[in-house]
Amino acid sequence: MGEGLDKEDRKRGVMTQGNLSRVVQYITEEGETSKTKTAQDLKLSMPTVLQIYKTLLDMGIAKESGEFESTGGRKAKSIIICADYRYALGLDITARHISIVIVDMRGQVVKNVRKRIAFEPTENYYRKVKEEIKLFVAESKIDAAKILGTGVSIAGIVDNEKKLLVKSHTLDVANLDLKAFEEILDGEVYFENDANAAMMAEKIISRNDTIYISLSNTVGGAIYIDKKIYRGMAMKAGEVGHVTLHPGGRKCYCGKKGCADSYLSALNLKTSEDMTLEEFMEALAKKDEGCIKIWDQYLDELALLIVNLRTIFDAEIIIGGYVGYYIEDYLEKLGEKILKISTFDSDISFLHAGVHKAEASATGVASHFLEKFIYEL
Repeated sequence: MGEGLDKEDRKRGVMTQGNLSRVVQYITEEGETSKTKTAQDLKLSMPTVLQIYKTLLDMGIAKESGEFESTGGRKAKSIIICADYRYALGLDITARHISIVIVDMRGQVVKNVRKRIAFEPTENYYRKVKEEIKLFVAESKIDAAKILGTGVSIAGIVDNEKKLLVKSHTLDVANLDLKAFEEILDGEVYFENDANAAMMAEKIISRNDTIYISLSNTVGGAIYIDKKIYRGMAMKAGEVGHVTLHPGGRKCYCGKKGCADSYLSALNLKTSEDMTLEEFMEALAKKDEGCIKIWDQYLDELALLIVNLRTIFDAEIIIGGYVGYYIEDYLEKLGEKILKISTFDSDISFLHAGVHKAEASATGVASHFLEKFIYEL
């Protein structure tokens, strides 16, 4: 990495203390900025910032995009990251579908697709996935040489170093060798738990310590502490779906009783067996009494889980997943329920709806390669 940086640049101290990487990361987070603001916010000298920006413009990583309004002197030129400088692929594996995304240098999803392909650890399955990705990349018309790598998101305990899916209740497998995915994907491959991957996509909401709750057909979570994902001793951290809400309660697929997953799975949100989540939420918006009753109980259970997590971690809370897609309109009501049972919180400023309404896991796991590229500049 770091092509375009000649020896003279390095001699002049452009790379001192990772300043080049810091500036690129800063511009990415800000969206657009100016040289003066960069120097002020990153506490860098103006000569250093000027040299870094010259390097980035020469490399083609950044470009000038216009001017800010004048504050009395000359108008400052706005600087943005060139979205098409590099890309990364993200692949999310679920029991019944695969999702594929291409993410650009600014972290934006350029193209995405969701295909119904039921998971099975067979050559036929891997062949289908390979064909779909190849077609997807071809249709995107993006130069394959600009794709840094492919991130793969999977539900379960992932050991990326050993390339092993240790256990996945969702996919009903244990000790699955993930190297089969490496064999069908071009370039470097990175594996991540699906909730951790979604956290990687959502963490821009808050730069503070954060707990991510994924409310889909199963309930998962991720813990973001000190600017990194906390994985635990055996990579099991963040399994918020298996926090016991009601001892001796409903039986969970994990074998325990009373787990949060048993109460907060999106599959509970229906008034008939064949009702979809989308249909449920549409009926809820139309004030269907049956849906209102189920939803009110659902929010009670979610509030209890959040209060427990807040008591332990005292961190921001982001709600994502299938239910997270709809939760923003109900945050106030959820907040009221939280404050009724919490003895520590006096407001709900810590509570957020996820910004990625679709394919958060695929987007987040793709971002691994963009962050790695920036870090290695």
